[in-house]
Amino acid sequence: VLGVAGAAWATFDYSNEYAGRILPGTRIAGVDVSGMTSEEALAAVEDVIRPQLTRVVEVSHEDRAWRVTPQEIGARSNAENAVASALDASRETSFFKRMRMRLLGDELGFASDVAITYPRQGVRGFVKGIASGYERDVQDASIDYSSGWVEIAPERVGRDVVETKSQRLLMRALRRGSDDTRLAVNTTKPNVTADEFDQVLLLRIGENKLYLY
Repeated sequence: VLGVAGAAWATFDYSNEYAGRILPGTRIAGVDVSGMTSEEALAAVEDVIRPQLTRVVEVSHEDRAWRVTPQEIGARSNAENAVASALDASRETSFFKRMRMRLLGDELGFASDVAITYPRQGVRGFVKGIASGYERDVQDASIDYSSGWVEIAPERVGRDVVETKSQRLLMRALRRGSDDTRLAVNTTKPNVTADEFDQVLLLRIGENKLYLY
């Protein structure tokens, strides 16, 4: 009777010691959060997963590049839910289980990974922002003589960002932990280039002169 009473008292004391705390043998995202409060556990887990949220992902096309972090597009983790589940598991542990933990060194045996979600809206907004500043209409080369002399306005290749594909590529890079991806762009070549103006004649009537370029 004395032995049972002693074990019961030790278990009661053990329960008080871990009141509001996570029982031993609990890991979240590989972090041992045993004996921590929910606030302490959340801080420890967030410290470990922070590099995943703040890493820089580069989106590039030819010689241009744009950089963004998962956090900037609204990525979130379920660390708070995982910690809450660990605390619930600790609270719901039976008296007998706690007795074994106190007397025999058993552990709770709770383990949970932390998932990170990447909102499509954030990815869509980032790609749209790139497209708004990078897209341009195609332009043929042309002769400009508004100054009275001949100048050749060069051609310009048109660019059109394929937003749906670019969003898919960026989302894939985020989920796979890649640090770079490409921007999907369709280009349109001009019909007239500056090379076609190999020789140009300019007639200046006021001077009665003909200029050959």
